[in-house]
Amino acid sequence: YEAGGRKLEAPLKNARSILANSAVASTVLLITVGLPEDEAKAKVQALKIQADGSRLILLVIGGKTNVAAMVNLYAEMAKPTGGKNNVFIATSFDALSTVLPAVLSTVKLPCPCIIGTKIFLLGPRNMTAIISTSVPLAHGAAEVKDCETFFPGHAGTIKLTCSSGKLLPAYTCAQFCPKAVKAKVSVGTLAGLAHTKGRLNSGVAEKVLCKDVVPG
Repeated sequence: YEAGGRKLEAPLKNARSILANSAVASTVLLITVGLPEDEAKAKVQALKIQADGSRLILLVIGGKTNVAAMVNLYAEMAKPTGGKNNVFIATSFDALSTVLPAVLSTVKLPCPCIIGTKIFLLGPRNMTAIISTSVPLAHGAAEVKDCETFFPGHAGTIKLTCSSGKLLPAYTCAQFCPKAVKAKVSVGTLAGLAHTKGRLNSGVAEKVLCKDVVPG
């Protein structure tokens, strides 16, 4: 983009523009040399392109540049979709052939789900919620959330499984009985009220002594 330069903002912007109308999960492979001259701007664009839903992979020809510094910088740029797992360093152009197999294997992997990937969930009793990931998820990985956070009065878990950049939800949410719920109890001609001592999740039972409900 600039002869003799190592500015990454422009190519990342260009890739983001190309993928703007894409309806499928995408991977951006950025090939560069050494450390970028526009580090701050490059970081901004790298995070934006991943926030759009694309995975970022970086292939860096190192030369005499400090390799540890390169790995740390580029891992930070690719953090939402893989971090260090998405950074590959070749010490020279001649050494590219030694890292290309690993690069290609990573490119072929199904896309992950970035932090903040959202899904609309129709839950129990037609309740609805928009749920998002709080950690990056590799393809096939899952994050578990508590039902009551999204569906008040319900216990259980919501499992979000990443599948090629999209979330597949499954839940076990069921309405629970809160503390001190009362139920009428009859024993022969006698009647009384029994109540729960604590919260009861769906399917869980609590035993109450007859003498505590119906005296005698």
